[in-house]
Amino acid sequence: MHLLHLACHAGRNGLLLSRDGTWVTPVDLVGCGLRAGILLLTGCSAGDFSGQDNNEFLGVVRQLIIAAGARAAIVSVAPVPDDAAPVFADLVVSALTARNPGRPWSVPAHALTAGQAVAWARQELRQRSRSDVAPLIPDPDAFPRPWDPSWWTPWFVVGDPSATLAS
Repeated sequence: MHLLHLACHAGRNGLLLSRDGTWVTPVDLVGCGLRAGILLLTGCSAGDFSGQDNNEFLGVVRQLIIAAGARAAIVSVAPVPDDAAPVFADLVVSALTARNPGRPWSVPAHALTAGQAVAWARQELRQRSRSDVAPLIPDPDAFPRPWDPSWWTPWFVVGDPSATLAS
């Protein structure tokens, strides 16, 4: 299975994947051959619902799961600081793959499930120092200490929390 990481603005209108302000809906992506076992969406409010088309809560995420044939999506239901998303994503990928791309943290002994990876990443994120995350964020001074919960609390799994990249 593959991991698809969408690091873009997200919300009620879908995904903002272009610089010209055009929003893309999951339905727009159906014919693109988009396939992934696990989706990692680090766009704020990807789990927000759209009042215009009567989408259910987390409608964009559920539509992306169907469009990509994914078993799970890791998302934030609330806005997160821009600097938090790349750090969280890096930790999640480390947990899903049990690989450390030269980061100052250790990784689990084996690849974790989506649900376990989120729990591990949330815990690790609370323990990181400013020097640990400085290479990953544009403004290391934005790194909160003591931890601002908006950096780690909004993340959760939609779909199958036991999904792995190997399954």
